[in-house]
Amino acid sequence: MTNRPKIPAEVERELLLECGHRCSICGTPIPLERAHIIPWRKSKEYKAEDMICLCANCHERADREKWDETTLREYKTRPWVLRQYKNVDDISGPTSKVNLTINMEVSHFNEKNQRLLQFAIAAFLEIPPDNVKITSIDR
Repeated sequence: MTNRPKIPAEVERELLLECGHRCSICGTPIPLERAHIIPWRKSKEYKAEDMICLCANCHERADREKWDETTLREYKTRPWVLRQYKNVDDISGPTSKVNLTINMEVSHFNEKNQRLLQFAIAAFLEIPPDNVKITSIDR
């Protein structure tokens, strides 16, 4: 086994949030592995944009079948958590509107952080990410 450094916590968090804490390919909830889209032997770094969460079966399959970067990036862009709700129409039943205040500098609440918050709330509430909307940001 190689002496790779540990994946930074912020990279781990971002990967788990974007996939809803499930395998990006099949939706298996646990255990999850962090896979490199750009192989470690080439990149020698941990960057969330070049990694994806997979279950052991899908990770092994991706390696065995030699899935290319394009295939893995498609799964990263549209992970299982998003694909499962693709054909869901409007939510049936009553909906709720919740006002949430986050105490942080607006400059730090960029598009990436907004997307991660949307996915995190959706995963926590077990609802489609498209059902979580950021409607306004006070500057």
